[in-house]
Amino acid sequence: MKKQTFFWAAFDFGETVFSVMVFTYAFPLFLDHIGGSHLHLTSGRALSVLIFLLLGPLWARHVDRLGGHAPRRHFLSAALLTGLFTVLLGLGRLPLVVTAFVVAGFFYQVTLAFYNNLLPEAGEEQAGLASGLGVAFGYVGS
Repeated sequence: MKKQTFFWAAFDFGETVFSVMVFTYAFPLFLDHIGGSHLHLTSGRALSVLIFLLLGPLWARHVDRLGGHAPRRHFLSAALLTGLFTVLLGLGRLPLVVTAFVVAGFFYQVTLAFYNNLLPEAGEEQAGLASGLGVAFGYVGS
C-alpha cells in the first residue's frame, strides 16, 4: 500500500471524528453548557457553509491557476486552520465560541473540497483501496 493511500484513509478517519464530535455530539453539549442554543449551532453551521459556497469556488480557481503542489499546501493549511479554530472552541464565551465554530466549519468544508480533488494522488490503481480504507477508517473514527 502506498503511503498516500494510508494518508488518505487517515484523513478520512480524522474528518469523521471531527464531523461527529464537533457537529453532532460534543460541541452541541458544550454549547448548551455555556448558554448557547440550537439556533447558535444551526445558524453557525449554515453561515460556515454559506461562506464556503461564496468563497470556495474562488479559492479553488486560484489554486488551480497556481498548479503544482498548491492543492496539497492549501489542503494542509485548511486542515491546520480547522484544528486551530476547533481548539479555540474552548474559549468559553459564547460570541467567540460561535465565531470559532463558523471559521472552523468553513475550513472543514475547504479541506473536503481539496481532499476529494487529491484522491487521484493515491494512484489510479489504488483509488478504490484508498476510498474503501477511508470509509472503513471513518466508521472506526465515529
